[in-house]
Amino acid sequence: MEMTRRQFALSLAAAASLRSSLFEPLSPLGVPRGVVPGRVTWAHDPAAVTWDGTGSWWTDAHNDQSVIDRMVSRSICGLTNQKNDAQAWGSIFQYFNRTHSRGIALMVGAKLDTRPARRSRSRRT
Repeated sequence: MEMTRRQFALSLAAAASLRSSLFEPLSPLGVPRGVVPGRVTWAHDPAAVTWDGTGSWWTDAHNDQSVIDRMVSRSICGLTNQKNDAQAWGSIFQYFNRTHSRGIALMVGAKLDTRPARRSRSRRT
């Protein structure tokens, strides 16, 4: 497709008028909350999942748990500005407890159940 000089000039003018809105920073939405208010974290490591398109990508055979653990660790430490997982998780739970009127004390030796909740299904006969 050929472009005339007039069409080219018009496209430059249109691009110039859009340029300011395209490259301006976005205004934040909502109210920043969290241990470090407004902070967002993201993790990516191509070595976490090795899947060739056959089978299910989410099966253990295709996932490298140590790589996934490192990604989660980097994410929670980055999210909370803490140096290790224990401090990071502690700050997350303390923030949650403080903002939900549950106090900030953590129970020493308490275990955290990370399994998905399962609902019992009872059938009436």
